Amino acid sequence: MSAITLVGSVPESTINQAISEINSIDWDDTSLHELLTIEVTDKLKVMLLSRLNEMGETITEINETAVSNQVAPFLYPAIHSLIDWIKNEIGASFIGKTRIVLLLPGKVIPDHVNDSKYYSMYTRYHIPLVTHTDVKIIDTLTAEEENMTVGNIYKLSNTTSHSFKNNSNINRIHLIVDLA
Repeated sequence: MSAITLVGSVPESTINQAISEINSIDWDDTSLHELLTIEVTDKLKVMLLSRLNEMGETITEINETAVSNQVAPFLYPAIHSLIDWIKNEIGASFIGKTRIVLLLPGKVIPDHVNDSKYYSMYTRYHIPLVTHTDVKIIDTLTAEEENMTVGNIYKLSNTTSHSFKNNSNINRIHLIVDLA
């Protein structure tokens, strides 16, 4: 059994808008490596409040709940449209954890299993936004390596031991969405 299964493709305009939004992010700021599940630091609060004020929004307090429920949709509307599209395409009722993750060139995410009560309720989906043919997911049991391509949706087998490696010279960026 493979660690991933191709589920389908995202409409070109939807994926292109999300990629355009991702390309506007300063990935050198390490506090933004998981954009939709970020730790709210003082520096980030100032940046978010400033950006929201520029957009005419009147949010005066930034906390974890505000980031996930209020702030992120304003800052990343194309990503949130993509998440909604995936939820509807899969036919899910609930959205669990969502995050945008960065895997730097030459880095590895070691073998792991997403096996907990949470994953008995939610299924994890990966949507590559920026990747390369030298970025692989490895099924630890079979040693099978696969590349996920931009614009496709992949279902991850949560209980299959897997790892990721980025042997390219670019950042790998995936949107990860847990759905039930």
